[in-house]
Amino acid sequence: MKLIASTAALLLWSSFAALAQQSGAALYSQNCAQCHDSGDQQSRAPSRNLMQSMTFEHVLGTITSGSMAPMVRERTEDERKAIAIFVTGKNPADKAATTSGATGDCAQRSPNFAGALDGPRWNGWGADNNSRFQPAIMAGLRPDQIPRLRLKWAYGFPDVSTANAQPTVVGGVLFVGGGDRKVRALDAKSGCTIWAIRPRRQSALRLLSVSSPGQINSSCFSVT
Repeated sequence: MKLIASTAALLLWSSFAALAQQSGAALYSQNCAQCHDSGDQQSRAPSRNLMQSMTFEHVLGTITSGSMAPMVRERTEDERKAIAIFVTGKNPADKAATTSGATGDCAQRSPNFAGALDGPRWNGWGADNNSRFQPAIMAGLRPDQIPRLRLKWAYGFPDVSTANAQPTVVGGVLFVGGGDRKVRALDAKSGCTIWAIRPRRQSALRLLSVSSPGQINSSCFSVT
């Protein structure tokens, strides 16, 4: 009986995915194609080929509460899902089947912020009234050492193609927002993930600043 129920559920989902592709194509043509299929090299709108590298969740979030929400504000939740399935060629079930167990999480997830604002830091836009100047005592570097710097680690934002936020570094922790509208705290020495959260207000995250050892602020959200 369980096998029959599972098979029926699978068939129903397959039928839904096929229908979503069909209706999604029509909805995309009506609401999205004018910009995304324009072929204009100067356009900031990602092409269909680029969107196929994105996840269903990322596209759905963008057209539900992100920058493209006004374009489809008259559409239902199911219609927005159909568009996301069509442009990505993926559905919500794909992620569970392909997600790796490797997370990159830090073994120690409790950074010590005692005196963090008194030590070396890059805090807020441009670090110093947008001058982007870092004094030697704060940077811990001399000018003659700059050419010898080498990449120590790199971080890949999962399932997104853009990340526009300027990182903030305080107390040995790098805070940064990604294209998935999450804020991440990374260990500045290793790049491992201390924590990742999605603020209640689903806006683009472009600037983070630490105003006290336990509070992170931006124009979009505040986390304590």
